[in-house]
Amino acid sequence: YALYTPARTWIEDAATHPRVATYVRNGMAAGGYTLDDTRDLLWVKTQGVTFVNIYRRSNDISALELLQNWQPTARTLLAGDFNAKHHSWQPGAETSEGAMRIVDYVTEHSLDLLTAPGVPTHNCGNTIDLTFSNIPLCSTRTAPEADCGSDHQVCITDIPIQPVEPPRRR
Repeated sequence: YALYTPARTWIEDAATHPRVATYVRNGMAAGGYTLDDTRDLLWVKTQGVTFVNIYRRSNDISALELLQNWQPTARTLLAGDFNAKHHSWQPGAETSEGAMRIVDYVTEHSLDLLTAPGVPTHNCGNTIDLTFSNIPLCSTRTAPEADCGSDHQVCITDIPIQPVEPPRRR
């Protein structure tokens, strides 16, 4: 797999390492991009899909401000640790300012919530790892059987990808 991160280089300390990373299978054409100088937001385009990976620190809106300056493509998948509670994805939760910004952004850009509402994605019982997309027929589920040792659940998203037609011979 090829690794994409928003940080070009980093030292083994918490102040410089990236907080998001995306892996793409070797041999698949891909390009990785970031906005400004951030460790919290990255998008990678491959197979006609733009994958946006975000980490939002609790009570910090800087990653969301960067995201709000970005226009999703026709086939976008936005996923990450949003550290935000909202009744749309966690029934009964008190809504924070960060959650309202997320809702406003996904509503404005017609991105659908793929994360199952009320299904915890964190061991404390909260639903904070979220997936949104404008690709029809996408689905996301938690996969407890794929435990990776984190305090977050592994989330698996299925994306229908149409096969690329080979060029026609003349």
